[in-house]
Amino acid sequence: MTYMNNSGTAVAALIRKFEIPLSELCVVYDDIHLDIGVLRIRQKGSDGGQKGMKSIIHHLGTTAFPRLRIGIGEPIGNLTDYVLTGFTEDEEIETAHIIDRAVDAIKTFVKNDILTAMNQFNRR
Repeated sequence: MTYMNNSGTAVAALIRKFEIPLSELCVVYDDIHLDIGVLRIRQKGSDGGQKGMKSIIHHLGTTAFPRLRIGIGEPIGNLTDYVLTGFTEDEEIETAHIIDRAVDAIKTFVKNDILTAMNQFNRR
């Protein structure tokens, strides 16, 4: 029930309540620094300028947790307008495909481990 920019509050509360090891957490978020259609799975990392990740890192007190970044491409013009504007028809097709791949990546992470998911999905 938080805004995306304050998502660390909710994530930290869930981690504490259900005693989830951070190695079993996987934060999924959009990334303007990746082209549309690109996935990147990492074991840890910085917030990359993404305010929701900054909040999560702040509330967890660490950058050491898995994350799945889904590329949405670099903004043209204002960032807020860009992320709130719908996709073009071509982008819709690419986005549908990448969402399917993201689901498969998460299933692989849950069933196997982060390294297996990274090896299978960190390519276009």
